[in-house]
Amino acid sequence: EIGQFLDYDSGSFMVVHGAAQLQMIYYRGPNLPQVGKDTLWPLTNHHALVYNTRKPVLIPDTQADTPDAIEFRRLTNEHFAGVLPQHIVSWLGVPMIVNGRVIGLLTLDSTHLNAFDAHDTALALAVAQQAALAIENARLHAQSVQAAANAERSRLARDLHDGPTQSVAAIAMRLNIIRRMMTKDVKMAGEELTKLEE
Repeated sequence: EIGQFLDYDSGSFMVVHGAAQLQMIYYRGPNLPQVGKDTLWPLTNHHALVYNTRKPVLIPDTQADTPDAIEFRRLTNEHFAGVLPQHIVSWLGVPMIVNGRVIGLLTLDSTHLNAFDAHDTALALAVAQQAALAIENARLHAQSVQAAANAERSRLARDLHDGPTQSVAAIAMRLNIIRRMMTKDVKMAGEELTKLEE
């Protein structure tokens, strides 16, 4: 739990979803109807800045008159229908990077001004790196499970084609021959049916 190392009021892990969105996969904080697992956020401005620069972005005062704070309020107000949640006074976003690729963001909010410093940012980056590795490992595991399932389906299809399917085709051919025999030699047809049953 990151709360053991950092003092924050809400936080989330978001992964890149498509070309221009982030999907929230974990959220801890006040219960807000617009926030929860699978919430989608636009990959714009403060999120995009973290994503594109691959560096942390800190907004120490979301109510300030700085360009970052103004844009943060605009985007957040859009998402929260014009009401900036009170617990977002300071905001920190850090990238989650695997193999040189940004796969998502860790975001932290605080009700305090200037809540995060360089030490907090370094800790958040370390947590984000561990989370990125865990997410990537889970993704690779899911891919390997799917690949194994696909391989098993292919093997079963081959086995069915080479085994039972061939046997059923042979039985169907013999039944066709026996049907023709029924009109000419019933005894011989009966013997063939016995052989086919065996």
